[in-house]
Amino acid sequence: MLKEYGLDPSEILQGLQLGLDADIEGIIDAMTRAVQAIIDAAEDELGVESPSTVFEDIGHQVTKGLARGIFDGMGELASTAGEGLSDYSQSYSYYTMHVSSRAETSRVMRNFQLMKQMGAR
Repeated sequence: MLKEYGLDPSEILQGLQLGLDADIEGIIDAMTRAVQAIIDAAEDELGVESPSTVFEDIGHQVTKGLARGIFDGMGELASTAGEGLSDYSQSYSYYTMHVSSRAETSRVMRNFQLMKQMGAR
């Protein structure tokens, strides 16, 4: 088809090569800018900062899930522990639980209420 119009494909390719060679720095610069724009867009989408806001949110979600799982499993833990201790219940009339913490009582209660709310979801 090119030959019908008097064009030689090899001359067209040589012309393209000469054109590309003549402005190779411009081509590299344009490609560099394009790649940097892709990187910048990906970082914006992922919330990449120092630290990454996306991974920060993932960390919050993981700890919320862990707290919810622990809270939801408390009944099972108490039940299992109760079954294991049933043999000893005849020997002891009561059990005492001691908790020691250096945290302020108000902070402990806020955390307990938060865990309670998370477990209700």
